[in-house]
Amino acid sequence: MKILLLRTWLSNIGNGFIDKGAKICVKRAFPNSEIYDISGHLRHVADNYIYDDNKKIIKKIFNSSRKGIEKYTDWQKNKLLDITQFCNYDLVIFPGCVLYEHPLRKYLDVLRKINNLDIPIIFLGAGGMDYSKETVSNVKKLLRKIDSKGLITRDSEAFEKYSNLFRFSYDGIDNGFFIDEWYKPLKTKEDFIVFNFDKINEPNIKSDNNIIRTDHNPFSYLSEGYITSIFKNLFGQTEIKKLENRFLSDDIKDYLFLYSNCKETHSDRIHACVPTLVYGNKAKFYYDTPREGLFKKFKSLDEIKERPTSLDRRELEKQKKKQIKTLQEFCEEIIK
Repeated sequence: MKILLLRTWLSNIGNGFIDKGAKICVKRAFPNSEIYDISGHLRHVADNYIYDDNKKIIKKIFNSSRKGIEKYTDWQKNKLLDITQFCNYDLVIFPGCVLYEHPLRKYLDVLRKINNLDIPIIFLGAGGMDYSKETVSNVKKLLRKIDSKGLITRDSEAFEKYSNLFRFSYDGIDNGFFIDEWYKPLKTKEDFIVFNFDKINEPNIKSDNNIIRTDHNPFSYLSEGYITSIFKNLFGQTEIKKLENRFLSDDIKDYLFLYSNCKETHSDRIHACVPTLVYGNKAKFYYDTPREGLFKKFKSLDEIKERPTSLDRRELEKQKKKQIKTLQEFCEEIIK
């Protein structure tokens, strides 16, 4: 079987953990399959260009009509080259945090083209940025425009909100929990902990250990310049980011080396905590977000916002096996 994995875009390092984890999950479910992953970077760039740079101009042209803006976007996207149109495949997997308007809008035309080819689509480890009434309503409208056969969610709230729109659905786990099977980093004898704070100012955390500060937005510095980006205010706050032992890279393996070797990770990013946990280390999460629901799939992580916490390996393996088996069962029913 030939499987197409529709990746999103590496706007932050965590997206890479999600994509590679999804690929491992699919490979374990279908070990004899051929898996081809295609980046969504082109759609991300085009959409940002249309909606950000040209929004004011487009609004004037179409008299501030959102419908007009969407028509213009569709017209522009139809001119984009899409590799999916050149491929022959039996199944499409759409993984990650895609259950909100931002990614669904970007991929809507691609998913419709796949529907026209009568190729089944499964959402894997899917969830949303938030589950507000407005967001859920918009997402449902977009999902109804797509004929997707299966949904495996990463958190229970996503399952509760959207499972009734799919023929097959399962309340699963985030793809990032498979990342340790994708890459086995080298070990180091150095003792250190990791701080990763991109959304809030770094808390005053007392530690006698060496601190490495990872940054999940390494590509933003290319356009702004490193020093400018470091000193920019964060969400209206005036405290600058600390420069000491700051780390960034264009390769997700470098981050996995740090998360797999650290004693602890302290972060406001979910996907700094997830790889730390699956490699057997402790993590503490510092941010309030609906996305943290993915931690609630594991009883051992109940206190992850209170103290550095470890993930019970037995819990993890049990959940991973269930997810793999469910994906297999979905495909047995869908592809006949």
